Amino acid sequence: MLGNLTPETLKNGDSRIVPMTPNVYDTLVGTKMRSKTEWVMENPETGRPYKNLAKGWVRITQRAGLAGIRIHDMRHPFASWSLQNGIDPITTQTLLGHRTASMTKRYAHLNKEALIAAIDHFARSTNSDTRATVFVRMSQKSP
Repeated sequence: MLGNLTPETLKNGDSRIVPMTPNVYDTLVGTKMRSKTEWVMENPETGRPYKNLAKGWVRITQRAGLAGIRIHDMRHPFASWSLQNGIDPITTQTLLGHRTASMTKRYAHLNKEALIAAIDHFARSTNSDTRATVFVRMSQKSP
């Protein structure tokens, strides 16, 4: 359904707001307007929502040259890009619908450039002229 999610529709039983860009919203509304029922994506034979989007997803990813990508796989780049672009961890966690920060941490993978940018930002905020350019691998074992 577009707009009115109820707690029963979410896996963890919580309700949540799903922010989206105007382009995404317009696409969903356009799809909904072609529908004869309350569902955005319904089975035209039953008028009920699809329970499994696997076949359609396979066709979409093949056409896009992304065969083998699962819908769920898109959460990893979203989490990583969100943090790398300065979205705070709590907001990223909320956008992903995670209850815990540890779950979000499983999805977010910062690249070397993001880590360098973070140190550079810290250096500027402390009036330091240090620029992050060197990585030193440190052992996690105690001496």
